[in-house]
Amino acid sequence: MIIAKNPFDEPDAPGRPDIVDWDKNKVVLDWKPPKSDGGAPITGYIIQRKEKGSPYWVNAAQVPANITNGTVDDLIENQEYEFRVIAINAAGQSEPSPPSEMVTCRPRRLAPRITSPMNDVTIRCGQIFHSLINFVGAPEPEVVWTLNGKSVLTDARTTVSVLSNHTVLHAVDAKRSDSGEYVLKIKNEHGSDEGSFKLTVLDVPSPPEDLAYEEVTAQSVTLSWKKPKDDGGSELVSYAIEKKSSHGGGWVPAVNFVDPRNTHATVPRLTEGTQYEFRVFAVNLQGRSEPVTTDKPIIAKNQFDVPGRPGRPEAVDTDKDHIKIKFTPPISNGGSNIIGYEIERRDLNNPRWIKVNKEPVRNTEFTDDKVCEGHQYEYRVSAVNAAGVGKPSDTSHPITAKPMKEPPKLHLDGLLGRRIKVRAGEPIHIDIPLSGAPIPTIGWVKDDKKLPLSNRISSDTTSTKTKLHIASSVRDDSGKYTITATNDFGSDKADFDVIVVDKPGKPSDFVPSKVSGESITLTWKEPEDNGGAEITGRIGL
Repeated sequence: MIIAKNPFDEPDAPGRPDIVDWDKNKVVLDWKPPKSDGGAPITGYIIQRKEKGSPYWVNAAQVPANITNGTVDDLIENQEYEFRVIAINAAGQSEPSPPSEMVTCRPRRLAPRITSPMNDVTIRCGQIFHSLINFVGAPEPEVVWTLNGKSVLTDARTTVSVLSNHTVLHAVDAKRSDSGEYVLKIKNEHGSDEGSFKLTVLDVPSPPEDLAYEEVTAQSVTLSWKKPKDDGGSELVSYAIEKKSSHGGGWVPAVNFVDPRNTHATVPRLTEGTQYEFRVFAVNLQGRSEPVTTDKPIIAKNQFDVPGRPGRPEAVDTDKDHIKIKFTPPISNGGSNIIGYEIERRDLNNPRWIKVNKEPVRNTEFTDDKVCEGHQYEYRVSAVNAAGVGKPSDTSHPITAKPMKEPPKLHLDGLLGRRIKVRAGEPIHIDIPLSGAPIPTIGWVKDDKKLPLSNRISSDTTSTKTKLHIASSVRDDSGKYTITATNDFGSDKADFDVIVVDKPGKPSDFVPSKVSGESITLTWKEPEDNGGAEITGRIGL
């Protein structure tokens, strides 16, 4: 009996395909030909693909018989695929090859780029800080985090992790020392990218410093101190003073509120002849600092003491042959009238202090007519009373012996773009170095109207700089600010744009414009106020 059939069979299955290259929309495969061609030459190959999670194999490409590699195009970025190959001869198609490894379509050669926004963050001490930053790049970039220029290291509170396309910075029990500028740098062989944000961890202030007695009487004591080095990330709202007497008992309130702009206060209602100690707290919105305590107790009694420190001397007139300075009296006269003041001077080329007056100077101004043209000098002043000479003032800024007729000049290098942007509720600080002699008069205008000063809005000017401070900003503080500096020899002015960012206003005229059985089209007008920032999205509910 004879069976009628082809003198050849279908070929064996090709070898399992290997992934040799890929990109965001293609994959390149390589495979080995069938061990047997079934007795007839191979006429070609079919490449099939299957998406992850799908049961269906789909023809994706055809390849001539003499080639055992091929490219599958038109794939979907970030989709995972498997591939297999079928050989063809005159008898038909072989069985499919074993499937390839799963491969994700994504770029293989890509310069790194950070894709997440890196916005400034403010949290309270003790809270958890968590930042997830997405990025792209192939091959996978090297990731480095730094805080204030130093590498961020993993410890018991802080972890830094890097996955295939994102990095996570996580810290528990946040501390004030975690505050600063965090910089993320990513790099591979095709390029690099960098981003940063500022983290502010709010805490109570550090303690005030250098607590000292300024004046002691039978019924009161005047104290002075210096501001804390760290305000805890928010403005000081007050100082508080406590006292403890030698009669026993603990610390009790003495002065519950001291204006934060002052660093001195008088404690009243003391009992004559009683020994006291004092301590001072700095207070912000987060609470009280640790206290600074007086070095030694005092007895409440009338007594003479040397005066306190006068204010720092400032130049009021200079020329090539003289320098005229002024200063303010000390907070305390030590319980005795001030007789006068001693003036000391030193040349910046010689560190030795020299007394320049023979008798105590009775006024709070002094003209030094023994200077050399062009030399720079520093001055300090000590008050004198019946008890003796008090501690010297803070040293003046260097003063040059040269003509003092200089038109005002606002030095604006520190205000890049002359644009200040804050969130609603944050303070606005404008701090501008200036020069000019005599000291210029400063005027502030907002939107062409004189800026009224108040408890919330204050301005201060010295010989070297002028400041504008607006506490707890609101949206209406946004606008064009103009500063004018004027003296007898000229003037200077500058404009700044201040933007206080808040939530946008409500959209208006919300109406349906097209209605069908499956959908509805809505239209509206944008809010009149975007809150000071570009509207980034809209949510329909």
